[in-house]
Amino acid sequence: IIHLVTWTDIATETFWSEVFNYTDSSGGNPFKDVATFAINLLILPNSNAEVERLFSSMNVVKNKMKNKMQLPMLSAILAVKYGLKRHNKCCKNFKLPKDVTAKIGTMDSYDPTKTSEDVQSDFSNYNKVLFEL
Repeated sequence: IIHLVTWTDIATETFWSEVFNYTDSSGGNPFKDVATFAINLLILPNSNAEVERLFSSMNVVKNKMKNKMQLPMLSAILAVKYGLKRHNKCCKNFKLPKDVTAKIGTMDSYDPTKTSEDVQSDFSNYNKVLFEL
């Protein structure tokens, strides 16, 4: 029955979107289930290679010697690693911002009065620096 309707576009994504939004003369959509199924098939990843790569990186960073590493530290290390990689930089040629280098050797990073929100805010600021390279 779907072939009896004249569709404006036959490109895969737009076609199934049009089928999903179609209404017949009674105001219903007889193809909604088929369109939902097709759209769900289209959004499935065709490979899990990216996920496997991420797990491999996690295993390199968090090995048997660093088995007590918590998730925030692991996330930070991976964010730095992939942030630098995304901008074709390396830890050897990355220039730290002046406010970060000013904190090196101070106790600012180890302030016991800092809340977890303050630490998260600092982490967000460092991420902004990485992403603005």
